[in-house]
Parts: sequence; C-alpha cells; structure tokens
Amino acid sequence: MIHKLGKIEPLNLALYVAPLLAYLSLRIIEMFAIQEVQTTADTNVYTELASQPLWSSAFWSGLRPFTVPLVYKLLGNNFQLIAIVQSALSVLSWSLLAVCVASLVQLRWLRPIAFATILVFSMSAEIVMWDWVMLGESISLSLLALFIASWLWLIKEWRWRKVWVVVIVGILWVFARDPNGWAILMVAGVLALVGGVWRTHRRYLVLAVIFIAFFAASNASSNLGERWVFPFKNVLAQRILPVSDRTVYFAEHGMPVTPALMERSNKWASSDEWAFYNDPALEEFREWLYKSGKLTYIRFLLSNPSYTIQEPLRNNQNPDIEAGSLAASSASNLSPAAGLASNLGEYAPTGFLPILPEPPLRAFQWTLVKGIIVSHVAILTIAVLAWPAQTINKIVTYSRRPKLLLCSQHSSPAFVFCNLETG
Repeated sequence: MIHKLGKIEPLNLALYVAPLLAYLSLRIIEMFAIQEVQTTADTNVYTELASQPLWSSAFWSGLRPFTVPLVYKLLGNNFQLIAIVQSALSVLSWSLLAVCVASLVQLRWLRPIAFATILVFSMSAEIVMWDWVMLGESISLSLLALFIASWLWLIKEWRWRKVWVVVIVGILWVFARDPNGWAILMVAGVLALVGGVWRTHRRYLVLAVIFIAFFAASNASSNLGERWVFPFKNVLAQRILPVSDRTVYFAEHGMPVTPALMERSNKWASSDEWAFYNDPALEEFREWLYKSGKLTYIRFLLSNPSYTIQEPLRNNQNPDIEAGSLAASSASNLSPAAGLASNLGEYAPTGFLPILPEPPLRAFQWTLVKGIIVSHVAILTIAVLAWPAQTINKIVTYSRRPKLLLCSQHSSPAFVFCNLETG
C-alpha cells in the first residue's frame, strides 16, 4: 500500500499529506496542552495487576483483562510514558484506518475525502480525551481502529500473513475490555454463516473458530475474576429495576425481588457503602446472582432484540453504567471540557480542551450512525463479513462500485463502537 505512494501525482499526494500534517499538528498541540494525566480509582487496579508476575493467575484472570495491564507492565507503570504511548498508538491506528479506508474507495476523487473524514472523526473529544486517562478506553479504541484497518487490508486481498495480523490485533483488542469479547463473538457467528453457506469462502471458518476461541477465553477470564458482577449490578439497578416489566421478567426467572433489592433502584453497585455486596438482606439475591444472573441477563437481551439494539443508541449522554459513575458531572465541573457528554467530563485530564466543536459534531455523528443502522443493517453485515465484491453486487443492486460500498459501510462500525464504548 505504502509503496504505491510514489506513483501518486504530486497534487493528489498533497491531498493526503496536508490533512495528515494538520492532523498530527493538532494532536501534538493537544498533547502539550495537557497539564497532567488523569487517574481514577480504577487506575490502581491496572497498576496492581501490572505488578503481578506474568506467570501469576491473577494477571491473566484478575479484575481487568490482560492487555492494558500488560502495556502498563512493559512501560513500568510510568503514567507519563503510558500517556505518550497511548497517544502515539491512537494517532498510528486511526491514520492506518484512514489509509485503508481510502485505498478501498474506487472513485479517485473521493479517496482524499474518505481519508480526511476518518482523521476528523478520530479527533472527537470522546476519543482523544482518553489518551491521557489511566484507564483502558484509549488502548481499546485504538485497537478497535487497528482491528478494522486490518480487516480492510485483508479483504482487499486475502493473504495468510494478513490473517495473522488480524488475529494478533484481534486478541489484544478482545482482552482490552470485556465487552469486546461479545463483539468478536457476533463477528464470529456471521463469519461462520458465510463459511458454511458459501463453499468458496470456507476459509472464513478458520477465523470464525479463532474468534470463538477468543470469546471463550475472554468469558472464562471474566468469570474467574468475577469482572462481570459489578457492571451487572449497575445495569440491574439503572435499567432493570426502574422498569416494572423488566423486573417482572427477572422475577419470573428466579430473581428474589425484595424491598431491599428495590431500594437499589436507580443507584449504583457502590452506593450506600456497597450495599449490593454487604447488605445481609440481599444475601439471597447474591446467591441467585452468581448462580443464574448472567445467563438470565443474556436470555433477556436475546428475547428483547429491540431493547438490545435501541438502548445503547437512544441517548449517548446517559450515565456511564459500566464505569459506575456515581453522578453526572455538573456544568461547573465541565468547564475544562465543556464539549464532552456530561458523564465524561469528570474523566477529562487537567488542561484538556476538545479539538473540534463537539456538540454539533456529536449530533452529526449520531444522526449518521442511527441512519446507517436503521437503513443499512443488511449491508453493514455483509461489509463486516468481508464478502466478495461479486456477492455484494448481486445483493446491493443500487451500487455499481461494490468496494466503495464495502469501504463506506465497513467503516461504520468504527463510528458505532467508538461511541458505544465511551458512553
């Protein structure tokens, strides 16, 4: 891909170099504006895991998946160095994604636009901010961009060395944050369908099996470390207990709905001195939780597909349930990062200012995302699966440029996942 740059005319090359230089300049300026890295209570969890020996079971199945603690370990738990590496990884990953997206666009005049669009999107405050926060979001988002880039590189021309790149980036992404394991399972399911139905694409079954193995390992690690318990209690208190129909569903599946449990409604797992964990009146609930809670929640999501799809997209300014934020930040607390969603402002490092005018950009992003999801679900699925251009051309009759369609639709998961992961 890079070796072809020499064949590009100087004017066309400038259309790529100019936005890339502007992008690098803005990202570097942002780095120098940050006065100090931001730490949270969860930062200590990562540093403690990073201090564990690699042969320790606590490192591989502890309170967080291993990718981020591994990075911290390699960098000696040096926060300043970690922040610089996270920023560099972010710049590299999104730049490569921009190159891969542009390379698949068939219309020559549209390639620089696609290239610049990815770079502009990656400067969203909800992406850039995390580079100087000592949590797992920055690395997870960067690996997501790199994972999509590697997919686009693979579908352009299948090579087994490219498959290895996809696999390596994939496992690091899966173990950056636990929700990524479920995302890779969905990708594996569709790949298995493609490989099973189309005889000429049986090679996708290999990736399907590998991705299923990734999910199984991620799920086993999460179970051993009981990492799912805290976010589950937050989801239960914030999204299940306040709605009677949802509460009834869980009650019908064995959850003991007691006055003590209903008092947890609209609260957090850590509220009232960790009552979810310590209140003797909730002992029966805790027994049900560890025995049947996770499976019941999975069944609930599968039996309510409209809720499962729409809830994450209904309002991207809902409180960050997985992080367990105790309260949305007030407007006065958001002055250093006024462009951020209210639940993210408290995470912003000192000196951080959004590069882009976030409120109008965020509205545009979500309008675009919802439109793609509602009107192009089938085509998005095809793109994620990396089906061949001939198949897409048969299904999508309005497209004369299948690879252009593939590029535009395959980049949409970046929009969806990046927003979902941060809020």
